[in-house]
Amino acid sequence: MNNNRLAKLGILAISFHLQAGTLEENYREVFARNLYTLNDSALRSGTYSFDGKNGNGDSRLGSTSIPATYFIGNLSQGFRPFVEGSVGRSDYREDNNRDIGGDIDFSSLYFKVGGGLSYTFDNGLTLLGGASILTLESDGDYTPRTSVVSSRAWELFECPQTSRLYDLYGSLAFHSHHGGYRPYLVASTHYLTLDYDPSDLANDHGWSSNVRIGFFAHPLNTLWHVPLEAEFYLKGDIVEHRLGELLGFDTALSGGTTLYWNVGSRLPWHGLRKLDITFILQGTVTDAGVHGHNIGLGLSLTKF
Repeated sequence: MNNNRLAKLGILAISFHLQAGTLEENYREVFARNLYTLNDSALRSGTYSFDGKNGNGDSRLGSTSIPATYFIGNLSQGFRPFVEGSVGRSDYREDNNRDIGGDIDFSSLYFKVGGGLSYTFDNGLTLLGGASILTLESDGDYTPRTSVVSSRAWELFECPQTSRLYDLYGSLAFHSHHGGYRPYLVASTHYLTLDYDPSDLANDHGWSSNVRIGFFAHPLNTLWHVPLEAEFYLKGDIVEHRLGELLGFDTALSGGTTLYWNVGSRLPWHGLRKLDITFILQGTVTDAGVHGHNIGLGLSLTKF
């Protein structure tokens, strides 16, 4: 075999190696974005646009979630265990991705379960720690735009996938009362593990931290004399470098309002007196051109 043929085979081998790495990195980005946004309390149930890399088209993610949280016990000083959960769906689409040679479209269903323990001091400070697992069941649709498509692309972007996110988290919160208002400040940190479906793809790990500041306004009586309480807030996030590479941003700023409609106050069961139907309206921008809005409904049983 002559040197020219050896050189061509070497270049071809390098090309296939780079393509495989690029396909897998694109796969990680798709599922990191889905898992992270669905897991974040301020980002789930939203519509987001991610700027394309390397001349690729933009990505679009739309999600709908129904979250619920239940704190066991009253609002007084001491320990309170809690459980959390949510269900929902998401749609992720990316057109003309030249790295993978086509369009991808993932439709997903997810569910999340978790819980933990909080402790409230008499000075308004609350410590909280917990853990959760989010499972994402996805069905992919891959449309090639090239005549030559690798089997790896079909494996990653066409076949059904099951991915998971494991979240260990803790927070420190301060709540106060001033007249009819209740201001608060919450600082949280999360250690995230992203578990991908293909067995040959290693997990990704990383830290995410955020600070949230806001206040609850004085409740108003609405239809059927059900109290309605409004919360206004700003939330800033920072993610570790590896997570930032996958998500397409390192920092994010969100702001909005949440309405709590205390339907439990009209129910005959004392244990459900703190049941609220929540409505969220929020906008989010990041340092790298990712932007979106969040409109969602949820359930809450007791809150700080």
